[in-house]
Amino acid sequence: MSDFGDFSSTTNDPSADFLARERAVLGGDADIFTTLDDNPPSTTFTATPDLLDRSSAQSQYGIMSPSTPANDYSAFESNYPKTENLETSKAFHNAMLPDEEPDVVRQWRENQKQLIAKRDEDESNKKQEVLNKAREDIDKFYEDYNDKKQKAIEENREREDKLLKSREESSASTNIWASVSREIDVSNAKAAYPTRDVSRMKSIILDLRKDQSAPDGDIDYFHHLQRYSALYRILLATPYSTKLTFKQWYRVNLKLVNELDLTMTEQQKGNCWLEVGCHLLVEKNKSIVPCKESSIQCRPLQHDEWDSTTASDIAGFQNDTVGDLEFMVSLHDEGYVSSSTTSPNYYIQIYPKTQKHPFIMAFPLIIGPVTMEESSIHTPTYASINNLWEEPSTSNTIFHGYRLQDSSFLVIREDWSLGTPGKMWDSALVLSQMMTDKISHDPDYFRGGRFIDLSAGTGCLGLLIAALYKNIYRDHKHNMPRITLTDLPEALDLIQQNRSCNHLEGYTSVKSLEWGNYRDVQNLLLEGPIHTVIASDVLYRPSTFPSLVRTLVWLSEQNRHQIEIYVGYKRRGLALQDEKQFFNLCAESFHIITLSSAEICIKRNSNLEGWILTGEGDLDDAYKKTGVNIYQLVCK
Repeated sequence: MSDFGDFSSTTNDPSADFLARERAVLGGDADIFTTLDDNPPSTTFTATPDLLDRSSAQSQYGIMSPSTPANDYSAFESNYPKTENLETSKAFHNAMLPDEEPDVVRQWRENQKQLIAKRDEDESNKKQEVLNKAREDIDKFYEDYNDKKQKAIEENREREDKLLKSREESSASTNIWASVSREIDVSNAKAAYPTRDVSRMKSIILDLRKDQSAPDGDIDYFHHLQRYSALYRILLATPYSTKLTFKQWYRVNLKLVNELDLTMTEQQKGNCWLEVGCHLLVEKNKSIVPCKESSIQCRPLQHDEWDSTTASDIAGFQNDTVGDLEFMVSLHDEGYVSSSTTSPNYYIQIYPKTQKHPFIMAFPLIIGPVTMEESSIHTPTYASINNLWEEPSTSNTIFHGYRLQDSSFLVIREDWSLGTPGKMWDSALVLSQMMTDKISHDPDYFRGGRFIDLSAGTGCLGLLIAALYKNIYRDHKHNMPRITLTDLPEALDLIQQNRSCNHLEGYTSVKSLEWGNYRDVQNLLLEGPIHTVIASDVLYRPSTFPSLVRTLVWLSEQNRHQIEIYVGYKRRGLALQDEKQFFNLCAESFHIITLSSAEICIKRNSNLEGWILTGEGDLDDAYKKTGVNIYQLVCK
């Protein structure tokens, strides 16, 4: 052991050196950590013969054995200082003190504090500026508002005084139509946005103002316009549902009006009794035909105490021009399954059924297309429950139908919101019936010729001729007449819709033509000479008469000796001198022939063919009462 020093020597005791150094560091606090004995026991290691003698080691180093009683710990605790004495010691206090903060950090904190304070001050000032500006704007708004309000009040009072004065002058006027024309805008200026075409009504009012024989205030104006209102239209009063379920009742509200959208007089309403029925049509193989797989029932509306409409005992019109009905569609075979993957389009025709004297000649209505689905009998799912809260699908779309010989229907959509070109006027009905009568007597009458429907409107005339010849020349399409429907560009969309709905794209063409535009006429003449021109209800604006006559002359240039020109006209509001102006212009280039009722020859082989399907009343007599005249123009 001499190589590692003498462990029994006390001069080189490492423990004593360590304690001496710690005492020097602790200073006066070193006494706290001393034992009760000022002379600590010697820590000299002595050799022992048996290092495994635990009892001697425990007694020598103060280690308690597992069997040492608990009260023997007091000797162990006495060797360490109390906690309270430790917390009050200088060394502990110094150890707990934080280190001194560097100057850089302290300076940064002071700068941040000043920066935040300045930012808060700026934000507060800006907020106050915004509030002040808002108060100023509010005060200015109310100041301007009060000024404008006061100015409007003064202008309204001034306008009211002028209006009252104007009414007094109007009431003193002997010409009531001059007074009416002052109350409305009769200028021809075009609006900057789409509006309803009221040019015909403006023209009527202006003509009545100039016509010395026009009815005055002592005569009911409606009587004047309804002199030739022999044909009425069954129209919708409210939209209808387009998604229907079998075996469920649906309501339809109707109204009965003439071509000018005027109802009957009060006296006529009292005699109005018209029951209607329903037919179910379906689109199959590009044709609209009666439906054989389903049936439709029609009944009077089931009124209750909450219903505000007039109760009626019939489905239709009873002592009023407002009517209603309920219908339900049912399958003939409940187990019928359609082979089609998609639901077909259905149409519902509402037609005059029975009526009392005096008879009312009414134009049937067709609504659709609608879709049908089976009623659900299973427990409703969440999806079906949610569907109950969806907006129902409704439509205002209306059609009129011409029943052809093969029992299919030509359907013509009307849009009365378009004004003049959006409806089928009486002249078109009379002219179309005259043309079909010619074809029924001589199927080859228009064979291979060129046929122009001038200012076609809905396109009903030209499309009807095409539909008739489509059936006649089903296997000889080359014999079809070449039919062209013309109108102003803004009116062509409705013609295109009706042509597409009846699948007549391959049998007709649609072109733009403005009266007096020689280029438009030349585009038509490039396709060959024209054999027939029909013009229905084109006489309503005297300023356009010269352009119309020039157009007729240009269209007849290539085939002057063979062309046939038919003009349908019904006097509504034109003054006599305006009518004379048109016919005098025509007389310069054409011989004018007024066709008699015998020459018009409106005779049907069956009540199941034509525009109006009814077994009661004289259709020929009804057409005569429309006041429509047909003129044939023959080139000189």
